[in-house]
Amino acid sequence: MHRTKIDVEPDAATACQNCEWTGPGSYLNAIADLGERVTAGEKMPAGQCPRCGSLAHLITTRWRVSDSITFERVWYVDAASEEEAISVAERTPNAAEETHAELAPESESA
Repeated sequence: MHRTKIDVEPDAATACQNCEWTGPGSYLNAIADLGERVTAGEKMPAGQCPRCGSLAHLITTRWRVSDSITFERVWYVDAASEEEAISVAERTPNAAEETHAELAPESESA
């Protein structure tokens, strides 16, 4: 059996895809047989659940980030926090100098 340790921030919020467990990234175990459990194009897991052994993923939220001055440019970003969403948007080409983030409405998040 091969085990793969994913580099995840210790305090990153994570959740198991199988059971009700949620917790910080530091609690996750290395993933047993990653190549057999994740297929190409599938979201990469953050680790293996310490409770049931299933794959666990980072908890992210869809954020609507816009130019704070004119609100003309809008980005949709999956991030764990408002600060992370703004940071990601500010690194995009042609980003505005000032940005604003808010939770994206359900209808806009797909």
